[in-house]
Amino acid sequence: IESASQIFVHSKVMVVDDNWAMVGSANLDGVSLHSYGDDFAGPVARRLFRDVRNFDLNAIVRDGCDDVAPNGFVSSLRSKLWAEHLGMSAAATRTRPPKGWLGMWRKRAKENVIALKSNDSRHRYHGSVLPYSTRATPAKQWLELGISSLTALRMLEFDPGLMEVYLSPNWVRNMFL
Repeated sequence: IESASQIFVHSKVMVVDDNWAMVGSANLDGVSLHSYGDDFAGPVARRLFRDVRNFDLNAIVRDGCDDVAPNGFVSSLRSKLWAEHLGMSAAATRTRPPKGWLGMWRKRAKENVIALKSNDSRHRYHGSVLPYSTRATPAKQWLELGISSLTALRMLEFDPGLMEVYLSPNWVRNMFL
């Protein structure tokens, strides 16, 4: 591995039963659903950010509805997305495994942790799946996985500082640019 990066995807994708999909950027928060100012308790912030909104858009796709026959688009979308994230062929993500999908995701995450800890070329990192962590920064997330060497931590391309993690000042800057 030359470099490992935390992947940021702003768009959201939801696929239900390989028949219905929603793709877009809308968040379930005040910025996307109503004015920014409503998110603040103080009167100055409420007034300053009143009527400020993000512009978000989602598209919904149904595979086969009304008089239109299903064409497999939603299933294909899910399969391609999972293949990219799991580092597998799309064919490997088309058919549900006997014990369900979760085992496949957990297995790949475990294999990727082993690959990151190992200097053995037989262990390769595939896709972008790692176990979920509630730690605040990528460096702390890696430490939680047992990846503590300086070499592994240097591979991070994004490692936010204390201000970014706990105070998130970037939204303020973005409001005035």
